[in-house]
Amino acid sequence: MDANIILTGATGILGSHIMYELIALKKAGRITGQLVILGRDSKKYHLTKRIQRMLLRDCAPSYLHQFSLEILMNELIVVSCDLRNIGDAADRLKRYLSDAIVIHAGSSVNLGTDDIAEAQVLQNNHKATLRLLETCLPAISQFIYISTAFASGHRAGKIDDDFLSLQDKQFRNHYEKYKSLTESHVVEMCELHGKVWQILRPSIISGRLIDNPKYVIPKYLVFYLVSDFFSKMAQRYRDKQPLIRIMLNAETSLNVVPVDYAAKAIVNAMLNRANRQLNIVSTESISVTTMFKIMLNKSGYHNSAFVNEMPTELNEVEKFYYKWIGGQLNQYLNTSPSSYKTTQLIKLMQDVSEPQIGEYFGEIIEYAHNDNYKQRVI
Repeated sequence: MDANIILTGATGILGSHIMYELIALKKAGRITGQLVILGRDSKKYHLTKRIQRMLLRDCAPSYLHQFSLEILMNELIVVSCDLRNIGDAADRLKRYLSDAIVIHAGSSVNLGTDDIAEAQVLQNNHKATLRLLETCLPAISQFIYISTAFASGHRAGKIDDDFLSLQDKQFRNHYEKYKSLTESHVVEMCELHGKVWQILRPSIISGRLIDNPKYVIPKYLVFYLVSDFFSKMAQRYRDKQPLIRIMLNAETSLNVVPVDYAAKAIVNAMLNRANRQLNIVSTESISVTTMFKIMLNKSGYHNSAFVNEMPTELNEVEKFYYKWIGGQLNQYLNTSPSSYKTTQLIKLMQDVSEPQIGEYFGEIIEYAHNDNYKQRVI
């Protein structure tokens, strides 16, 4: 493929693995254009340093270990810019935009339901994406938006790949709502300019299960934070653990997909172009009961019970849980069962075996537990 590729979100969990896959394709000669990394500086590091940290060996998959950091960085063009003020980088980007492919993986994951959460996802997810589109169109050839498999809102039964035609979406939080809204705007703007668009929707991301070193993930979010909570409570209450009553629907499951499988699917979809909408998910979801049993066991917190109604007269641990965890996850744990159709995904990934996430969830949590759920500064 002879086209420049512009990637956002390369310092994130999924975006970094998309970057790894793209570098590998460049080294193999399968893509020959420039690989441009577009992102922001952090308070501590310039974007270039942030990318270097993502390429260090404890983060990068083993297929890149044969190359030095210098060689890997030579494959990249790093353009520092906050997408909310992308006009500041317009001149630097201009030379790379002609017929380029944009993979927009940059996103803020906040599952909160308050006004602060809404303001964050509105600015960082929705408005930033619109500004990116306004800057890149009409020069580029293809725009790939990395959304979420939960952008359909709460939905029971079998879920297929077409979210854009769905009516009456019941969103659980602002994150889902603005992901869905942004999808519609991406399609509208791309079709207005006659550009190819793709909406790709990963589910909850876990550590690697295909590429070595296994189980690695640069940041621990979503279910990892639940397991970390249990671990901290087990350490705090070593002598006597208070009972924690966890409200969930025993029939509900959550879809979790390994980060390397998701990244490979995104790159394959980019090369293939056949899938306009695609849910990047595991064929089998994991029972929330099973997930919580594993997380509680690995953390060493053994005094728990699953209940189907919100408990009353909460003890101290339960108050912590429902304040910090329940507020964001209760609506995912107490919902009607659903599953995803994966026919198109399996067809796209016919040369890549799907990892059986349910078989390895214990190992995924054990790796994170042994790593002390370390949140690396990137």
